[in-house]
Amino acid sequence: FYGQQFSIFKQVNTLCTSYLLKMDIDDEIMKKAIKAAYKKQECLHVRLKKVNKQTVQYVAEYKDPDIHIVDFSKKTKEKEKKYFEKIAHKNITKHEKNMNAIYIIHSQDGYNGLSLVVSHLIMDSFAIFAFYKFVMDYYMHFKEGRPAPRDPGSYTALLEKDINYSNSPQYKKDIEFWENYLSGMRGMLE
Repeated sequence: FYGQQFSIFKQVNTLCTSYLLKMDIDDEIMKKAIKAAYKKQECLHVRLKKVNKQTVQYVAEYKDPDIHIVDFSKKTKEKEKKYFEKIAHKNITKHEKNMNAIYIIHSQDGYNGLSLVVSHLIMDSFAIFAFYKFVMDYYMHFKEGRPAPRDPGSYTALLEKDINYSNSPQYKKDIEFWENYLSGMRGMLE
């Protein structure tokens, strides 16, 4: 958050990744899979807003994501690379805006899949690749009738648990443990 706030280059938190496979992709089934997965990933609905001059996060109501289809199958590797460099350099971390963009890709080298451009404030690389797997599980569910993926845990419930931790007796015990541990380390470092 502070990197976003104080950096000259506001795209500092933009993550651009892709998940490509050597398989044909049906764009309509993939759109359906993306929407199903997106709906259940609360972190993708996180927004920023100003409240009393302070930035806060909230989880917005579900809205279908914008899904872009980009086809480089008849273009050069350089054109594909230039396109993704351009979208990766955009600031996607903005107040009252969707902080992600989803692309269905048909690459110039015969690979197909997804690209996600997302703010690091709402996802890290583990969450991104978990989302890719969730989408692909839905894709195989819709395309081949495989079982639907299990719903992820609630993002908001986890946040509430983390927030409540700082008011818990366990938090006080943990602080005491680390204070004792680190004070013992001071002697070793001198």
